[in-house]
Amino acid sequence: MNSDENKTIRKSFKYRCYPNAGTKRRTFRAMYIQGEVWSNATAQKSRAWFAQQDAIYLAGKNAGRELTPEEKDVIKKQSPIPTFYDQYSLIRKREHPQYCKFDAQSLQNVLHKVDSSFKSFFALKKNGQPDVMPPNQKRIHRCLAYRQSGWKLEGNNLYLSYIGKFHLKLHRPIIGKIKLISITENNGKWYASFSCEVNILSGTCNPVSKSKSASADDLRQEYAPSGGDEPEKASTYNKRVLASEIFGGGDDPEKASTYNFLSSGSPIALGGDDPEKAGEIEIAFGLRDNVFIIDSAGFIIEHPEFYGSELDKLKRLNQNLAQKKYRSENWYKARNTLIKWHERIENKRAYFLWNLARYYAKNFEKVTIQKWPLNKEIKYAIDNKTARRLCDGAYGKFIQMLKHKCNESGTEFIERKELSWQTEIERLTEQAKMEELTRVLRESKKAVNRKYHARFKYLETACERLMMLRI
Repeated sequence: MNSDENKTIRKSFKYRCYPNAGTKRRTFRAMYIQGEVWSNATAQKSRAWFAQQDAIYLAGKNAGRELTPEEKDVIKKQSPIPTFYDQYSLIRKREHPQYCKFDAQSLQNVLHKVDSSFKSFFALKKNGQPDVMPPNQKRIHRCLAYRQSGWKLEGNNLYLSYIGKFHLKLHRPIIGKIKLISITENNGKWYASFSCEVNILSGTCNPVSKSKSASADDLRQEYAPSGGDEPEKASTYNKRVLASEIFGGGDDPEKASTYNFLSSGSPIALGGDDPEKAGEIEIAFGLRDNVFIIDSAGFIIEHPEFYGSELDKLKRLNQNLAQKKYRSENWYKARNTLIKWHERIENKRAYFLWNLARYYAKNFEKVTIQKWPLNKEIKYAIDNKTARRLCDGAYGKFIQMLKHKCNESGTEFIERKELSWQTEIERLTEQAKMEELTRVLRESKKAVNRKYHARFKYLETACERLMMLRI
């Protein structure tokens, strides 16, 4: 078997879970303990980093010049920032007996996340973002993670050491070898996520493999997946349908996507062992004119604006929250309503992006996308409509989803800074706008000189049409 045809990826399976009152109480207690570990580790790293920056500042002040990178590295070695292994003493149970009743691997996972957060902070600092600050301390860490041991899955029940039982709603089978289990809580809803290693063969998942768990029996789902006829197909539909059946109309909620961004009737493949993929396609971001993305095949996908389309409702919810007495019962109700609104918008956006990424990954052999981030600053997202649309689009998240789906489907994924066809379109668009602008300026001068007041309304309409002009 060739390595190109058989590879391993990480895939997560997320399920709703329903713990009882005792399990919730013990889980929150563990989350507060993890919040304490997070705060201690973050404070230790932050103090070391600020001390390091002060030493560099004083050395530069005494020298009367800007220090060279080599001189800064020498100072950093003299006052190093503690690593993950240095901070392991913060959770050592013989030194901290209050942690004896909590899983050691969960506490280690908190230190790993602190270390990853600071690595991201250092990377942003290195890229020249002056306003970025180290990660903050927090009171509660709302995620429990278990790796090799400390958990057991029996049927629809997940058992965690020192915590209790979580009843899962297994709406689809778990595929692959489980490497990490995490329990999270969001606005009163509990979720269990299984991060698995999945073997990908010719763009499809292999049959369920035996997994190594804390239970005596191997974890294996015996029932057939929903939406498929064979358990070996991992819920793929194994049929070809017309694009007009999938994306057209938008009236049938059972169909894959209700966004009518495709008008051709060419057959496309959704899953199966032998998808008939097209050649290659290039995807560019619209960033204006209410366009989300545009591809080299000529498809223009309008921006859905999930956030921007309901700003009036968001304004009412914020006003309702502001009118309530702080930390009163009605204040908590208004806050939960606002949280649910944001959660609904996030779910709608994720559904749209996943369907879009799945379409390109399943139907093309090579996908080239414009590299993100672009040279555009996102500021004043509340007042600026363009900046708000950039935030609402979640372009970086879409690239991550598309990359994941391409790896899963065996599609080649490339990020490129500039796309040739897009540059040509931009040049022709600017040229057409300049020609139109010259004509509008000539008409404006004539109207001002001759005092044609009725002509000003026409010029205003012409300027609006000029802004929407696109080749």
